[in-house]
Amino acid sequence: MDKSALKETYGYHKIGDLQMNIYEPSCDVPYHWHDEWEFLSITDGECECIVNGKSFVAKKGQAILINGGELHTINSGSTGQFFAVVFHPYVVFGSELKHLVSKKKAYNRIYNQDMINESEIIRLLSKAYSVFCTKNYGYELTLKSILMRIVAIIYENELYTARQLGEIQDFNPFADILEYVHSNFSEKLSLDDVSKYASFSKSYIIRLFKKNTGKTFSSYLNSYRIYKAVEMLENTDKSILDISELCGFGSVAYFIKLFKESMGITPHKYRIP
Repeated sequence: MDKSALKETYGYHKIGDLQMNIYEPSCDVPYHWHDEWEFLSITDGECECIVNGKSFVAKKGQAILINGGELHTINSGSTGQFFAVVFHPYVVFGSELKHLVSKKKAYNRIYNQDMINESEIIRLLSKAYSVFCTKNYGYELTLKSILMRIVAIIYENELYTARQLGEIQDFNPFADILEYVHSNFSEKLSLDDVSKYASFSKSYIIRLFKKNTGKTFSSYLNSYRIYKAVEMLENTDKSILDISELCGFGSVAYFIKLFKESMGITPHKYRIP
């Protein structure tokens, strides 16, 4: 499998030359991976993050840490809201401290504002978001110092465990199916097509999607198509009709209906500044 097919391309993980960024996704985030670490800080409701097939649910006041290279998807539902702080370990460790980054460590996945050793991490994530939004001169230095302090807190309080032999693994077989879906989302893709490609029964494919994404195959496919449509609406001048066709929808009316259900507004209103 070519892992690069699932590597995130929509998220722009750089501020100038500083390899980090902060963003607020406007819809569910489909399965992907990246070299950077990522904190998801929940600001309202609750969000589910599925990492390498394992589900983690966090509520307002909590944060989820995703390590570089981990395959993950984020479902915020109808009420969940969050922002993501994405940064390359090099920003924190540089070259002189790279020995501290080890696959032999399993960092705590969820951080809680009600826990003494973790509340400062939640506060610092919120501060990073505020600094990012304000963008005062030299704010990049402040962001870097905040990230360094967050990681230092993790080490100071030993918010990690040693991985057991056999826990360090590459992507599961489901990633190969995702690659196929992500590469062919613009086509008239069916469960039969995926079943034939993967040489698995349709019932097994259905179970894989439910376990790994929390969604049915068709729901995940439509969610990914909406995600790509948002990307096109924000970054191209293509018409609504063209975007509908490029994202694999059978009709523009169906595309508009699903987009409104997912985003709360029509594609046309979403595009208007």
